[in-house]
Amino acid sequence: MNYAIAESGDESDDMDCFRIAANDGSLRHAYCNSEMYYICEKKSVAYNRFEITSQNKSPTSEYVIRNLLSTTPGTCSLECGNVDACSSFSYNRKTNECIISTSTGQDGELTDAEMVDFYLVTFSQAVCITVN
Repeated sequence: MNYAIAESGDESDDMDCFRIAANDGSLRHAYCNSEMYYICEKKSVAYNRFEITSQNKSPTSEYVIRNLLSTTPGTCSLECGNVDACSSFSYNRKTNECIISTSTGQDGELTDAEMVDFYLVTFSQAVCITVN
């Protein structure tokens, strides 16, 4: 994308906003009251709510999406928010391991794991990034 505002010669003092030109991606001056389409740059999660539903439990292997090291449960929750299929995550308080999973915490989906908290997504709100 070209971040320099292209000058077309027809700008006036009341063109304080900009738009993205569809043909070349350049920024163009625009009237601020003009209605424009928006771009959904990436599906992203603006807000997730998690709650610890089990302590000393972790998902069984068939529900694991991926494992990674994370500094905090909050960082682990952000990683979960970036994975469409993520329904939960487990965080190991001793090793800082984060386990992203599809488990909903039902019987048979969890196994015993020392120092591990199981977090379940209880609310999620998807947003689209808009550009005028």
